[in-house]
Amino acid sequence: MPLIPLTPSDFEHYLIAALWSSTDDDEPMDVRYETTDFHATAIAKSRLDCEAFLIENEQDVRTLLDGDHKMPTIMHDFWLTRNGHGCGFWDGDYPKEIGDRLTESSKRFGEVDLYVGDEVGVIWLSGSEDDAV
Repeated sequence: MPLIPLTPSDFEHYLIAALWSSTDDDEPMDVRYETTDFHATAIAKSRLDCEAFLIENEQDVRTLLDGDHKMPTIMHDFWLTRNGHGCGFWDGDYPKEIGDRLTESSKRFGEVDLYVGDEVGVIWLSGSEDDAV
């Protein structure tokens, strides 16, 4: 568990970014789905990734939180950056050195995709069905 707390509300911003930046049948997923539609396994994997990101980048995140940045935005940008979207840690809203380090870290986590599984209305992350019990 990271030394920097990840509240449910802060974590939800990671999922919100995932929904609005992903599509299903060429429509943004946040039009039809909410964060409560994620399968428990997808939520657990996402939370582990967010916590691991915070542990790996604790000093930089603390520096940002001591300034003008907020955890919901950091979680939002973690999703966007790891998945190669057009904005994120590298786009100038962060001090350059910190933004560069967080971008590099985010990329190491690799891209993940959302998709609706066979169970209608349940959202999965690529690879997370393999971990379901």
